[in-house]
Amino acid sequence: MGEIPREPPGYQLRSELLQQLEVTATREGLAIVQALTGLRGVGKTHLAAAYARKCLQSNWPVVAWIAGESTDQIVSGLSVLASHLGLSDPDHDTATSARAARSWLETTDVPTLLVIDNAEDPNDVLPWVPTSGSVQVVITTNKHSFGNAVQSINVSTYSSGQAIEYLTQRTGLEEAQAAKSLAEEVGFLPLALAQAAWLIKIRGYTYSQYLELLRTTPVAETLLAAQGDTYPHGTAQAVLLAVEQVEASARDCVPRQVLEAISLLSPGGVKRFSLSSMFHDISSAKLDRSLGDLADASLIAYSIDRSTVIAHRLVQRIIRDHGAATGSIESVTENIVQYFLRSRIPRAHSWEERVDGFQLVEQIAATSRHIQMSLAQRDKDLVLALIEARVWSLYFLSEVRDDVRAISTGESIVTDCKRILGDSHPVTLDAQHTLAHVYGEAGYKDKALVRHKDLLEAYRDTYGSRHPEFDRARHCLATAYNAEGRTVESLSLHQATLGSRENSLGPDHPDTLASRHSLAHAYSSVGRHFEAVKFHEQVLADRERIFGVDHQSSFEARNCLAEAYRNAGRANDSLALHRKILIDQQNLLGADHPDVFAAREGLSWALNAMGRGEEAVAILRSATEDRARVLGPDHSSHLTSMHNLASTVSANGEYSEAIDLYRASLADHERVLGAQHPSTLIVRQSLADVLSKAERHIEAVALQITVVEKYEKSLGSDHPRTLSAKNKLADLHYSADDTAKAVSLLRSVLADRTRVLGPDHPGTLEARHGLAHALGAMGQKGEALDLHRTLASDRERILGGNHPHTLMARHCLANTYKSIGFTEEALRLHNSVLADQTRVLGEGHPQTMSSRHSLAHALSSAGRHPEALELHREVLADRERILGSRHPSTLEAHRCLASALEGAGHLEDAITALEIALRLHEDVLDGDHPAIFSVRYMLGALCASHHQEDRAVELISSVLDYRVRHLGEGHPHVLRARRTLEEISRTMRKRSGRVFLAPKFIRRSRRDS
Repeated sequence: MGEIPREPPGYQLRSELLQQLEVTATREGLAIVQALTGLRGVGKTHLAAAYARKCLQSNWPVVAWIAGESTDQIVSGLSVLASHLGLSDPDHDTATSARAARSWLETTDVPTLLVIDNAEDPNDVLPWVPTSGSVQVVITTNKHSFGNAVQSINVSTYSSGQAIEYLTQRTGLEEAQAAKSLAEEVGFLPLALAQAAWLIKIRGYTYSQYLELLRTTPVAETLLAAQGDTYPHGTAQAVLLAVEQVEASARDCVPRQVLEAISLLSPGGVKRFSLSSMFHDISSAKLDRSLGDLADASLIAYSIDRSTVIAHRLVQRIIRDHGAATGSIESVTENIVQYFLRSRIPRAHSWEERVDGFQLVEQIAATSRHIQMSLAQRDKDLVLALIEARVWSLYFLSEVRDDVRAISTGESIVTDCKRILGDSHPVTLDAQHTLAHVYGEAGYKDKALVRHKDLLEAYRDTYGSRHPEFDRARHCLATAYNAEGRTVESLSLHQATLGSRENSLGPDHPDTLASRHSLAHAYSSVGRHFEAVKFHEQVLADRERIFGVDHQSSFEARNCLAEAYRNAGRANDSLALHRKILIDQQNLLGADHPDVFAAREGLSWALNAMGRGEEAVAILRSATEDRARVLGPDHSSHLTSMHNLASTVSANGEYSEAIDLYRASLADHERVLGAQHPSTLIVRQSLADVLSKAERHIEAVALQITVVEKYEKSLGSDHPRTLSAKNKLADLHYSADDTAKAVSLLRSVLADRTRVLGPDHPGTLEARHGLAHALGAMGQKGEALDLHRTLASDRERILGGNHPHTLMARHCLANTYKSIGFTEEALRLHNSVLADQTRVLGEGHPQTMSSRHSLAHALSSAGRHPEALELHREVLADRERILGSRHPSTLEAHRCLASALEGAGHLEDAITALEIALRLHEDVLDGDHPAIFSVRYMLGALCASHHQEDRAVELISSVLDYRVRHLGEGHPHVLRARRTLEEISRTMRKRSGRVFLAPKFIRRSRRDS
């Protein structure tokens, strides 16, 4: 794997050095790590390549060659190795792939060679070097500091005798003293001697004649050596004389131009087809002849498969210096930059063409390092074009989710733009704008927000507050605020932006329409659904008037309006609009168009929201099958559709089928995208969630732990996604009744989110909300109450009083008051929340009905049973009318009505209500749904208290059987069911005066006790 150089013409094998590598490789134990150190041009790379070729000839299973100039190159090379080993992260998070390759190297038991060529900094290289395994690592470097950490093999220049022998063999000349003088002039460097020997032979020079030519070539004043990269001027002269001869033989300047282009590209090599594209005005035959002549002169080399052209870094440096000094390199630079711009991969195809994309990113980065600053002084237009290519690299890395490199690349672009163009140049501001979005896409929404804030001030200083660019920055800042959950600030900015755009651009300008659309969504985010509907209706009317009813943007507006109807509790309107969208798109696009599949999904969601789950699932199932047929089973849209189908099945209580669907979806995601891809991790987490709902808690927790581990490995322990996964893990512990673990983990997540994201971040508030509930379940009511109080206050301060999360926080606070016996406070707050939700959302909204449901429970707790029963009946009737009789919330209302009847002392009515509820649950849900057994338990307990012990034993025994299977021995719910059976047994013995044969579960419980 990698671009291993071929053996150059006349290569002199340095057997004593090669033997040191071979002898060391026979040792057993820890990984063998060696550094070939020495000056540039002494032959370190060719020595390592000779050893690599020998390992290949000896059938070593793995021989890998990677560039080591920077951490990015090392990580990129190891990620390619991971791909060859079948360990690559399909999201192409290169760091994750590189770590997988390193882990494989540390555990392999097969002979393996890893060459890290041209390493610069031990601190960059050594963290990625394996420390164990049957692997030999060979590092080539001109930095002797590597010798402090690994075994060093010094590769020196030729000795006088070696140089004379080499020149004699290559040229056939037997003049030892003259050969020695020539070798001294070029510093005994093998690279320079190879070029000297070639030129002597091809021109028929004597050593003295070549030496005279070498000494009179005027390069000393034009070539400047960089720090740590010095080379004898004789070497530079030898290289340039070789170039001159190749050019003379070709009778044109093509070889020089090609070599100058190679000198500006990656030292890891450039594909031959890339050179052909750069020099598209040169015939393939002439290009191949030029490359062949350059290879004969030892100025370039080929990889083993001859697909890649490689130049020694010292040759690259000399050619760059000379070309910059003479000005000849400028025309070549334009060829390269134009090639970059032509070769950019469209963002929609980034993933499919990521291998070519990564190669292009590396070439763009190399050219920028070599030429950008000097180019900025001569050709601003060309440097702007190069920056444009670098910005494409930023977008590409973000699209393929290589977030670390994307952010690093973006920071570098911004720094260079400021240095070259100035802080207020439009390109600099655009680069900062792009970087801010990349931070947001990578999950660092807090950092994105800070950058968008700074950018707004920069745009104000540069353009003023009435310029369209200022409004663009303000629009993006508003979106960033919304992503951070700061919806009130987001709404205010969107309102200001819309007003400004209407005044400056007019009501029908595309930017104005975009602002109006964003403002509609902002109203939804703060819970002001009526205003959201109003603005969405206006957006739809405007788009249909300006673009036409069949324009894509008009369909987008209709979909958003349908969602707004649903959020506002107008389920029927939402359903009707989704039906119209589907019919219109089918007529316009045909049944198999991807937009029609999306419209079918939208219709299914509208149906599901109304409790018509069977219809929703049927539509989703059909759409999923059609997507697979039309787009293929591996298409990203089909993978998403599989996940959506599983989610809808789960939402309708069919947990067994949902688990099977999620498992199939997870297998497909892992096969197509890989285990580390964000979409794969989302499916894995969804599977953990439905396993928990099915009370398969051990499996759920174990699966979520793997999600946390994968996020920690790929993103780090402080990344927002990692913290979200940990928060979900705490939720699963809570669902499994392991409240101690839930509280411990939530305290940790809360501390981390407060430190990383800040105290007012939505994630931090979410962690406080979860911790408050877990503390309440543990019986720590005082601390739970304090947390609920402060959370309600903070959410009102941050989000506003009408935001759904604020209303939910007050709702939870009211429930907490009820749980600790503060019934008057609970009733007062529940009434207040209900009034606000009715005002904001409307009477028929699901959240409003949920508040009425909670108020009914609070009334029962306060002993106000008639009022509670009346309200429970109203909630049940409304849910049946609005959501349908099969909706999970309607089934919940049946259970709660029965519980309220029991609390009011109406036992017969309660039993009748529970029997109705049980029939509905068994009809709607799959047979192993936890809610069925909850109803059976409630009904069994009621039957026992109403002297129907035989029925009670039958019901509770079935519950115990289910709980043992799903929860395991010793679970609190299992023990509770056994105790209930024991109590029924004792009651039956007392009443009958006979011995009651308890079920086997009771007998086991006594042994367990």
